[in-house]
Amino acid sequence: GDGTQPITELLKDNPESIGFLIGPEGGISEKEIQTAKQNGIKLAELGKRILRTETASGFVLSAISVLLEI
Repeated sequence: GDGTQPITELLKDNPESIGFLIGPEGGISEKEIQTAKQNGIKLAELGKRILRTETASGFVLSAISVLLEI
């Protein structure tokens, strides 16, 4: 309901550049979600897992690598 898309959908057009924002362990607030959307940031879901802030960036980089290089 928060407008997220699977990361595979966001990467299917093989973007020239990628930046990502990792939210806090407690989750991103509704206000932060709306601010992101207003600034053109697309929201991705990473599956059914809950990741710690410290490990989320490594997971995202690995997913991007797998999805774009294989």
